[in-house]
Amino acid sequence: MSILVKTVFGDTTFSDNVDKYQLYKRIPGIIDLRESDREIKLTGKFKNLLDLAKTTGDEITIKKSYLEYLGQKRGLYILHSAAVYKGENAVLLMGDSFAGKTQAVISLKEDYKIIADDHIIVKKEADGIFTAGANRIGKTRGVEKFIDFGPDSLVKKKIVSAVYLKVVDAKVKGNKFFKIDSKDLAYIVWVQISSAITSIGKYLGDMDKPIPPFDNDLLAKKRIQFSKNFRKIPFYLYEGSISRLEAKMKTLL
Repeated sequence: MSILVKTVFGDTTFSDNVDKYQLYKRIPGIIDLRESDREIKLTGKFKNLLDLAKTTGDEITIKKSYLEYLGQKRGLYILHSAAVYKGENAVLLMGDSFAGKTQAVISLKEDYKIIADDHIIVKKEADGIFTAGANRIGKTRGVEKFIDFGPDSLVKKKIVSAVYLKVVDAKVKGNKFFKIDSKDLAYIVWVQISSAITSIGKYLGDMDKPIPPFDNDLLAKKRIQFSKNFRKIPFYLYEGSISRLEAKMKTLL
């Protein structure tokens, strides 16, 4: 038996001893997950990669990379970002690890719905950039319970603005909130989606060597064109308390 995982990128299967929680946590855009007699084999340059895997965590790393590759061929890209929405519009909450993305979205859940707290899939359509899926499971510092975002992790919403969270913490005194040149947002997006496909910074688990890059000129050109679309999205920097962030969000959604 295998675990059949249907995602917005495409379908793949995992060995039946893989932790299903880890799949929901590490692979954005999961539509369905079930036991199956099928086994979907990797193709192309990925065909022999599973020889590198020593643990089920390595298997997830390799197959996530495969799904990202399939996604970029279809114009689907993963950003290191949280996101909330109201109505048909969404705001990205970007930032480095431990900047406070998860804490921020949890604090906003009374007035906004959470799409993701860490990674989100985005795509270009005729009238803008839209969400197309996200990580389903999240967890914040100091909280033992894991958060399941459920169906909201798959909603399609138009991204109307983005906020770079420098530091979000109740202990921060004062706050900063100002507009940044959206060319900086386009650059951040380009770096993130390029790093994913070239394996820069890729988590390697217990493998003896890194996953090789699977880039090509066509995908590279598509990433540049995709990133340029973010020049049209208003971009802000925020540093301050969670309570003040809630007030600022009302001006964006």
